[in-house]
Amino acid sequence: DAFLRAKERVAARARPGGSGVEDERMRALLAEFIAGAQQPARPALDRIAVRVDGVLRIVRTTDVDWIESEGNYVRVHSGSTSHLVRMTAASLESQLDPRTFIRVHRRYIVNVDRIVEVQPWFAGDAVIILRNGAKLRVSRTFRERLHARLGARGDVEREGLLN
Repeated sequence: DAFLRAKERVAARARPGGSGVEDERMRALLAEFIAGAQQPARPALDRIAVRVDGVLRIVRTTDVDWIESEGNYVRVHSGSTSHLVRMTAASLESQLDPRTFIRVHRRYIVNVDRIVEVQPWFAGDAVIILRNGAKLRVSRTFRERLHARLGARGDVEREGLLN
């Protein structure tokens, strides 16, 4: 693998006649790689605390249908309710399980399990329909990633749904 090849290169260059500057750079890259590999991956967020009538209520991320960005806040939609949480969408997205949630627009992060339909729209955009009937726009920027995530890339091209 890449780590072993890099290690062998450093060892080969450590012999007489090796390039000192390149050796240092390679050692630094290896040290960075090893440090990153030793840090345990942070588990995905499985609950979001929301304030309801002065108390904190816990919403499980598996119950979230979609998340909508509202400046420095996000609106967490779960069933027929929504809750405003002081957190940016980018911050929350980085903590969510990427197997469960996908960004489909700069404003929307969606629970993939809630998507029932993807419809083509104008200028390469699309609209997704969720299980609860909600319709959310998918921008061109995120469209291909959504189709790849849903495993529908070939079907979409054959049907002419991508412009």
